[in-house]
Amino acid sequence: MKQKFTIRQIVLTSFILIISISGYTQPDYDFRNPVLESGTGYNVGATYRFSDTKPGIDALVTITGYSGGLILEDIDGGSGYVEAFQPVIRIPSGSNGFIDFTIVFVIGGTSTPMIQTEVPATPIDVDGKDYGSGLVWESDEFDMGPGGYVNYDMTGGEIVVTQSGNIVNGTNIAAIDYPGVDTTPRQVMFTVVNSNISTFYYRVGGKNTSSFSQRRLRSVYFKKFWYNNALLATSGLQYFSGVNNSNDVKLSIGISSNAYLKSIVVEKSTDGKKFSSIGDIIIGPNSMAYNEQYVDHYATEKAKYYRLKLVSENGAVSYSKTLVFISKTSSINGLKVYPNIIQSDANISLISDKKQVATLNLYDFSGRMVKHQSIQVEQGNNGIKLDRLDGLTDGNYVLVMNIGSERYSQQIVKR
Repeated sequence: MKQKFTIRQIVLTSFILIISISGYTQPDYDFRNPVLESGTGYNVGATYRFSDTKPGIDALVTITGYSGGLILEDIDGGSGYVEAFQPVIRIPSGSNGFIDFTIVFVIGGTSTPMIQTEVPATPIDVDGKDYGSGLVWESDEFDMGPGGYVNYDMTGGEIVVTQSGNIVNGTNIAAIDYPGVDTTPRQVMFTVVNSNISTFYYRVGGKNTSSFSQRRLRSVYFKKFWYNNALLATSGLQYFSGVNNSNDVKLSIGISSNAYLKSIVVEKSTDGKKFSSIGDIIIGPNSMAYNEQYVDHYATEKAKYYRLKLVSENGAVSYSKTLVFISKTSSINGLKVYPNIIQSDANISLISDKKQVATLNLYDFSGRMVKHQSIQVEQGNNGIKLDRLDGLTDGNYVLVMNIGSERYSQQIVKR
């Protein structure tokens, strides 16, 4: 039997359909049904595989550190968004700590890293609660490498978002609870986006001043969101790398189209402490993206340190990571890691005979891999920054670099 519709019914139906389509969009990645692949569940070193986060792409999530007595009760909670990565944590009374994760996108069914054109991550409900006997505040932190940007509502007033180098942190300060998990309370969300990466680091944290331990569901939704009163708090630096050939050091600099930068100052040091300017790069209209190169033709020193001073349109100043180059005569079999005793980061000098991809693996003395990274290197002596090591326990580690048919290793000590 045919059903008759009035014009009003047709218009109303169309309006509802438009609302439904515009109100929900698919996430850029799909996280669900994790399977423990190696290690002991919920312990440091445990790796979980999330299959088909994109067609033909899996995600390997490894627990890399605990602090402050926090407990991981579930690697991926069932409520909220099934497409989000949702660790369930317990925050003991009187504690202030975090749990660290390394997330690597790999070719489906393998452990081979797969570079992603763009990776967006949005922590949802970075909230808290007043339990009467005390307060709980949640926090989320990301290290997606150099470049990228963070976006959030500057007038929300309930979280504080800070950026220091590659690290973006959002911490709740209001202790207001939003039941359930959804994207309505944008004032307790922020979005981090980076490009051309396969690996990034995520830290979930919490502070509890109440008299009892508190169970909290966290949620990272892998899609971009836009915010009212947003500020793209970005340095505009997509990447910063370099290669040393003979007495020349060639620096490669990638600048995003929304950089909001006025100029870039190239700075150099011979001791890693006192830097001086050796060149300036003037930035054009912000509607354009740039790929710049700067060559230091007078790089005859045994040790050379380079960094970028980023000057925004409003005069604010920030700095890039520091690249370090050690002359070939001081490298051991093409690889040098220094200092040998580290706290939170180290510098790697790696010699390559051509442009190619190198892989970095860091193992503890039980043979468990605690860090993995794919690195694009150029022909010559490459300076590489190894950071975010402060979450590792003190002890001895072995760094292994695979480049072409060569395999290099060096022991380092974390203190």
